[in-house]
Amino acid sequence: NQIRVSFDGGRNWKTTLEVSEAIDMVSLDKFHRRDKAFAEDIVGNFYVTESQGKEWLEIQRPFDVKESYSNTVESHPLSRNCLLLNCDIEYGDYDSGNFAGSKTEERSYLSTDCGMSFERIAAPVADYDVTSDMVNHGTECWFAFATCRSTLPRELIYGLHSIWSINEQGFTMQNRRKLFFSPDMGNTTKLVE
Repeated sequence: NQIRVSFDGGRNWKTTLEVSEAIDMVSLDKFHRRDKAFAEDIVGNFYVTESQGKEWLEIQRPFDVKESYSNTVESHPLSRNCLLLNCDIEYGDYDSGNFAGSKTEERSYLSTDCGMSFERIAAPVADYDVTSDMVNHGTECWFAFATCRSTLPRELIYGLHSIWSINEQGFTMQNRRKLFFSPDMGNTTKLVE
């Protein structure tokens, strides 16, 4: 339930984050790795450090996400405070006899204030009813500007909206995917034709 760091090659260790749930994942930010890292506990709470682990702040979950697991967070290569959060939200179980697991909805959120607030990125698809045969549905997004040397516009985000449903025997009945993009950091979205 804690993160410990050493600044002297492992001779001495100091607890810098202590939380009530077990820490499930710690990852270095791939663009700002010298100072910045993210941690997630087993119930989906996120933490960020910008001081090599000396101090940690909790990233506030989006208001419409009560519980989510197996989340990913990444920062923009050129903007330390710009984060993309992809959440997998479990909302029930399925058991077809051949396959069993958790039903999930994927959601993507953008923060421009290092996780203090988030706005959901909506795919430009028609509304649909979630049916009992759906196993997975939702949206996952990524920054298109993925390296500091990228020639793509820095505001470009791309995403994939998907719906996967199965029948009682576990065979795929529907597996649809729509690729889309946002030229303005999630404010508007357009389907790729």
